[in-house]
Amino acid sequence: MSTKVLRILTGIGLAALVVPLVIIGKLPFDIFIMVLFTGAMYEFLRLKQCNWITKAVSIITVAGITVLTRFHIHNDFSLPYFKILFAILVFSLIFLSLSYFIDDKLNGNDVFLLFTMLLIYTASSYALLTLNAYEGAYRYLLIALLFLPTVVCDTAAYAFGSKFGKTKYIKKISPNKSLEGSIAGYVFGLAMGLIILAIGHKYFTWQLLGAAFVIPVTCQIGDLFFSSIKRLHSAKDFSNLLPGHGGINDRMDSLIIDSIVLLAFILF
Repeated sequence: MSTKVLRILTGIGLAALVVPLVIIGKLPFDIFIMVLFTGAMYEFLRLKQCNWITKAVSIITVAGITVLTRFHIHNDFSLPYFKILFAILVFSLIFLSLSYFIDDKLNGNDVFLLFTMLLIYTASSYALLTLNAYEGAYRYLLIALLFLPTVVCDTAAYAFGSKFGKTKYIKKISPNKSLEGSIAGYVFGLAMGLIILAIGHKYFTWQLLGAAFVIPVTCQIGDLFFSSIKRLHSAKDFSNLLPGHGGINDRMDSLIIDSIVLLAFILF
């Protein structure tokens, strides 16, 4: 079976899993998010040459924060849950700071990157859980504004870059990334965002319009950020969990960053 066919079949399987969960929402989608980010952290740690204690504490930290965030969101931000979340974050900070001395396989840059990924995964899981907590048509609008422009941007950038890409502007991180592909990705991603806002015009806000303009940019920044991590560790993919696609981080790279950006626009 060719890689292209395998990629298509895996994509269909992913859609068959994710779309119903997005439609159902509520607890099933929350559980999916919790499992997703725990798996994403595990994939990242596979690239690092750290000991099992560091890996275990990092995975438990991401899983614990994600689970408690879910309770936190659905209990009106009650103070006890905030204290637990804060305690776990403090613990992770202390441990990751000490891991430089405890884990002789890690250097200062490794610890910094590990803590950066912990913050990114935590922020993104919080964003997705918060978006999922909205109800009715507004929730579907937010989910569509996050997922569809991101997917369209990625697809257009790849398609146009493969066909017309000549200007390689960031070879050190992504040798195949072209300026032509990036521009096409932005244009098509923006167009999709504007179409979604036009359909859901009842819920239009200037914040959502701003998000529609920014998401196609941060989508590509997320892709480059995660590509730089793979390049740093001389890895092609984070894992082979998804045949033809790589791993969770390979498929979620843009969405992870975009979810944080969308929530920031909504809240601020």
